Amino acid sequence: LGSNNVATLRCATQLDWVRALAAPSDASVQAAFASTAERFEATLPPGHVAHAELQWMRAELSDRRGSTASARAQFADARVAWRAAIGAEFVAPFIALH
Repeated sequence: LGSNNVATLRCATQLDWVRALAAPSDASVQAAFASTAERFEATLPPGHVAHAELQWMRAELSDRRGSTASARAQFADARVAWRAAIGAEFVAPFIALH
């Protein structure tokens, strides 16, 4: 499919997120997720649910790194974005990108 294909980027983002969750203090792993997520997000139309999902992923990483206050704010923003995209409340756990 190619490295810039939307499906490839979605899968790569998911994999990099799982790696980042497993290594919260590894700056290179965190940067890899941030880069892949940014590339994937750039392919999405406004209002797409994956924007909210990416916010949720970033919040979970902040929480895993111990940035509790930042994570709380990010989770709140992700819930708002989810509600706007889906029209319903988010029900945890988050497990996959759409």
